[in-house]
Amino acid sequence: MGVPHSPEIGSTETLAEGFHEVRAYCGLGKCVPQKVLTNADLEKMVDTSDEWEVFKFATRVLARAAAEAVEKSGLSLDDVDLLIPHQANLRIIELAAHQLGVPMDKVFVNKVDVDMHPNAQLIEKFYSSFQKKDAAGMIACYHPDVEFSDAVFALRGKQVGAMWHMFCEGGRDLAVTLGDIQADDAQGKAHWEATYTFSATGRKVRNIIEAEFQFKDGKIIQHRDRFDFWRWARMALGPVGVILGWTPLVQNRVKRIGRGNLEKFIQSHPHYQ
Repeated sequence: MGVPHSPEIGSTETLAEGFHEVRAYCGLGKCVPQKVLTNADLEKMVDTSDEWEVFKFATRVLARAAAEAVEKSGLSLDDVDLLIPHQANLRIIELAAHQLGVPMDKVFVNKVDVDMHPNAQLIEKFYSSFQKKDAAGMIACYHPDVEFSDAVFALRGKQVGAMWHMFCEGGRDLAVTLGDIQADDAQGKAHWEATYTFSATGRKVRNIIEAEFQFKDGKIIQHRDRFDFWRWARMALGPVGVILGWTPLVQNRVKRIGRGNLEKFIQSHPHYQ
């Protein structure tokens, strides 16, 4: 905010959407802002209460703004010594760094969710790994005796890890966004969305999920995802889903296909047996 014109700034890039704005500066030296605004100052100027919308916007444009600023300076990302994001949310920072191909040891992190409960951090790590299609990172968040359920699957133990591994491998255009996270010593919840192409029909799906968790020994022991199956069926299956997606006939068929695909995946990955 309030960065003065200076020859030490190589270039700037501003991306705006609605009432949100991201500005990236490519610095060829140093430049100190003329004025520093606190979070309290910003709250008087704009509505910062909608964390989910802010998160979705930031994950879309933060990396793009930084990349375009570097390009306008006539440089490449290999020339970047340090990425300094004006953002205190670790999952946004990690996702931007991943999209840019910049290792975290070249990213300055000042204050990152210091008041977040350890189990909330665990949930965040789980979905951050999913965003990077890091199945091993996701499985590391689970207790060995974990139980998972949603409208299609009811799994436990290694089967749960196999399912996420299958999704990570098969979701070529999979994009995951994470919203509100809440957790205490015993339980937690999170809002997340998955956008992908349903391979069986080639149709685009945007699934909205509410996740519930229970914890044991610092790991996730129970994980339940809730979503509107009929809404999903309308997107994934087209006219058939619109007409019959609410019926047990379609729901049971999707369950059988999902279970069959998982069994084939486990057969080809024996360490999940």
